[in-house]
Amino acid sequence: MNALLLALCISTGHAETPASAEARSLLLAMSDLETDERNTVARGPWWQEMGDASLPDLVRAGLRNNPNIRSMDARLILAKANTWQSLAGMLPTVSVDLQGQIQPTDGLGLSPFSSSMPDYGAAFQSLAEMMAQIAQSTGQDPATFPSLDLGSQDKAPDTYTQGSLMLNAQLPIDWSTRQLHGYLASRHEVAAAGSGAASQRARLASQVADTYFDLLAARQQVAVLQAQAAANRDLLELVRMRYEGGQGTALDVLQQRQQLAGTEALLPRAEGQAVAATRALNALLGRAPSTPIPTGTPLPEIGTTPAMPRPTQLMVDRPELAQAIAKLDASRLQRTAAWLGLTPTLGLTGSVGKQYLKMDETDSVDTWSVGAALSVPLFSGGRTHAGIRAATAQQRLANEALRGQVLTVIQQLGTAQTQDKTAGQALRATHRQLEAAADAFAESQARYQDGLLPYINVLVALNAHQRAELAWLDAQRAHLRARVQLHTAVGGSWSRFTSETSP
Repeated sequence: MNALLLALCISTGHAETPASAEARSLLLAMSDLETDERNTVARGPWWQEMGDASLPDLVRAGLRNNPNIRSMDARLILAKANTWQSLAGMLPTVSVDLQGQIQPTDGLGLSPFSSSMPDYGAAFQSLAEMMAQIAQSTGQDPATFPSLDLGSQDKAPDTYTQGSLMLNAQLPIDWSTRQLHGYLASRHEVAAAGSGAASQRARLASQVADTYFDLLAARQQVAVLQAQAAANRDLLELVRMRYEGGQGTALDVLQQRQQLAGTEALLPRAEGQAVAATRALNALLGRAPSTPIPTGTPLPEIGTTPAMPRPTQLMVDRPELAQAIAKLDASRLQRTAAWLGLTPTLGLTGSVGKQYLKMDETDSVDTWSVGAALSVPLFSGGRTHAGIRAATAQQRLANEALRGQVLTVIQQLGTAQTQDKTAGQALRATHRQLEAAADAFAESQARYQDGLLPYINVLVALNAHQRAELAWLDAQRAHLRARVQLHTAVGGSWSRFTSETSP
């Protein structure tokens, strides 16, 4: 019967579960996301689509070396071990048991039956006389009969030895399917642990990408500020020359010195951000914080927007949602198993082997037994009913957790989609602003050199241009951050398998 139940459970292991059906209906009812035709395309690791050649290697290194990711293997092994423990309750157990003991013969006198024990010496003497008479009447040799003569012994041996060698077997009959429900619940717990591991891999990939882009932005900001400081020095030299030639004022020189000092004051902060980003990235990669990261590339250009998945596809592509579904399925099965704890238990037992006894000689006898045991629970101090109440509460918690996770996934995806769109619009507007500021500064500088404009106009245009350069860098970084969040919100099947984290 147990084998039939196991075969049925394996054959239906990929059917839609009640929790997945509930998640599907929630997603369809709550989602207002816009999808497109590309949502049927299989999504690989998104970091390969970010336009940076170094990012894939860094993400793979993080997925391979990060301590939190490596510790997930132990958690999955633990979850699988619990599954085997649940399965063991449905399988037979077989053991070879060897027992032996030596005791003083005098100890037999303490037996409650010793008062009624016969005089074995007299009994053996009577048996010996009877066998001798049988041998005489039949004409057989008395030596062919076992000797029951105790000889000169007037008492039993000081000690006796007894033992047994048995092959024992037990088979639980899971007629109520309680053990089967516990086993199926543990399988869903393993699936939940696997989805949790996938969620952590997805989260780490986004953290590595975000921190790496922070590093690129900080280094690029340092380069921009250094270029601005150099341009300010050149302009300061020009202003000084015009002042010495009587074409400018001392205020022009002082204002340009102030502009240069302000730019140089921003450099230490940008350099500190680069160092902090390097240390944070190395920590995610599982390396020493001071390990150098050779990146000289600017922030990459962002490619096409990822396709928006259908709501039901999120049950596969978002590991957090898959984890909530698996936990709800497990809690429902655990609740059923708790109710089945009120039913009787049935089991079969059997044994075969030899038993040994030695006083003067060693005697043995073959023995075997077959039995069945039925246990009907009547009262357990309320433990079973408390377990039922706890399992019911766990199911309610898991149900609300699934509902909350559906809302969170939809909200995250919608927010990420909006932020990516607005960040792209802001990036394009900032680029137009940078182009206009650059043209205005170039024109004002040319007119200033021709003596057509006062220096104050050049200073205003210079401030606007340098602020636009930094704003353009911030807009690039903001768009990259929004795109990483969008990729994370969309998810992907790559995170479900460890082997796919190193494409």
